[in-house]
Amino acid sequence: SIFQFVSFAASLTFWPPFPIARESLSSGTITLADFVISSISTEITFAGDKKNYVVDEFSNVYYVSGSNYAIHTYLISNSSTNVNIELSYNKAINGTNYVLTEILPYAFYKTKMTEVDLTAAGQAALNISKVGFAAFKDANNLTAMTVDFVGESTSSNTYLSYLFGNNSGTALAATSMVPSSLKTITVLEQGTVPTDAFKGLSNVEKIIIPGLVVIGENAFFGCTSLSSLSTNGVGFNISGVTHINANAFNGCKNLPTQMIFGENLQEVGSKAFALTNITYVYIPRTISQIASDTFDGTTTLKEARLY
Repeated sequence: SIFQFVSFAASLTFWPPFPIARESLSSGTITLADFVISSISTEITFAGDKKNYVVDEFSNVYYVSGSNYAIHTYLISNSSTNVNIELSYNKAINGTNYVLTEILPYAFYKTKMTEVDLTAAGQAALNISKVGFAAFKDANNLTAMTVDFVGESTSSNTYLSYLFGNNSGTALAATSMVPSSLKTITVLEQGTVPTDAFKGLSNVEKIIIPGLVVIGENAFFGCTSLSSLSTNGVGFNISGVTHINANAFNGCKNLPTQMIFGENLQEVGSKAFALTNITYVYIPRTISQIASDTFDGTTTLKEARLY
């Protein structure tokens, strides 16, 4: 990781309401006086030598290491007129070019954006390997997110609500911390949906995963508004999925009432579709295993048919 926390932290209200640009910071001990930022209240943590921090013309703060840069505090999007984030693979900051590799904790705290795209779509080689804890905390206008992976990285804290301040992984915390405005999520580079990936996101209606193959345990648990899951953004289509693990769609009451499993499906886990409103389900004869309690508590189910 480029960024390591140290014991320096402070909570304050920044003033004035519009950012004031500063030059790159010289080496030495970091003090809050070195950062004139914005009229937001939050805990901002600085670490290491302050020569590693640079500030652009909008007073956005970046942490640089070699030729790489990480977004530390993104302030310009606190403006009510700035409704989306445009990230650049290459960025010139005070005359020096850097490559974006990481977004640090609380980087977009309380920003006003409505959409964010953290992927390489439309930009050559954009490669963010890590997104910090609570990077989008209280970004309460957000309606759509596009990411390459779910959570902090491909291997740690692989659930979306981590980016909004949920460090417990519980569905209850996810429901309370992820903004109710967030309706659409696209994940471009993960064919396997991690365990708990979208757990508790009760307001999300549409999820697009182009390479969808495996759905992890509790992946969509408690996604009570989810009606569309597909590879292309059209309807509910999981025909290419091979494994649906335990509790994957438990409590997803807004799924289609008719469910057709694709011929590639090999296994469906315990309570995968418990407490849903499915009425008819069609299952391929080639399936290897389907749990006896797959539809536990789904009182609307009228018929399950092999084809």
